[in-house]
Amino acid sequence: MIKKVVVGTTPVKIAEGSNPKTLIIYNNSSSIIYLTSDASKPVSEGIPIDAGASYVNDYAKGDYYLLAESSGLDVRVEVN
Repeated sequence: MIKKVVVGTTPVKIAEGSNPKTLIIYNNSSSIIYLTSDASKPVSEGIPIDAGASYVNDYAKGDYYLLAESSGLDVRVEVN
């Protein structure tokens, strides 16, 4: 199921657990978002996902968070 997630400067948990899963992220905003596996990491240490770009991980395990340098960013997330 695809979820709409609003991303800002505070990390938003989008996936968790030790079982492998497929993680799909689409950045529907006009700003870069960042993916990290540790909520305490700064934006600068995250994986950047450009505006209009997608990220797919077919073997995601553990916790995943999204954050950005600004607030109110529109992102779509699917975890299977």
